[in-house]
Amino acid sequence: MQHEEKSMSRHRGLVAALGVGLVLILILGAVAYASVNGPTPAPMTGTIRAPDSGTESGTPTPASLQKLATITAAAADRAALRAIPGTVAATQITEDQGYVVYDVTVAGKDGQKHQVAVDAGNGTILEQSTSDNDGGTYLGRDNGGGD
Repeated sequence: MQHEEKSMSRHRGLVAALGVGLVLILILGAVAYASVNGPTPAPMTGTIRAPDSGTESGTPTPASLQKLATITAAAADRAALRAIPGTVAATQITEDQGYVVYDVTVAGKDGQKHQVAVDAGNGTILEQSTSDNDGGTYLGRDNGGGD
């Protein structure tokens, strides 16, 4: 009987050690994954919801989005340039993650191309991405104010 109890005790110890080892492996794997892939940016939240459709394809047209905007493209350009000094290369109104935004492309004074999503309702910078000369892209969020 004592031999059986010792065997059960060793068995429980082995199971506990394996359980702790498995938990450590899972934690280390999650840390390694996060360090390689980086944090996932939070979803963007604008002030004007884009309509579900405007065409047969289900994508709203620029004209239908423009009717919803409460700031102008020029105001969106000014907001983008406050965030990224440089020259506006292009501006278009679009739907992004369900919201009406101006997508402003800025040729930055830093020599990089910047994409800036400006809320079409209040001019807030919702998202920025930068392409370096090697083609890499860096995403960021900003809660700066607008016009």
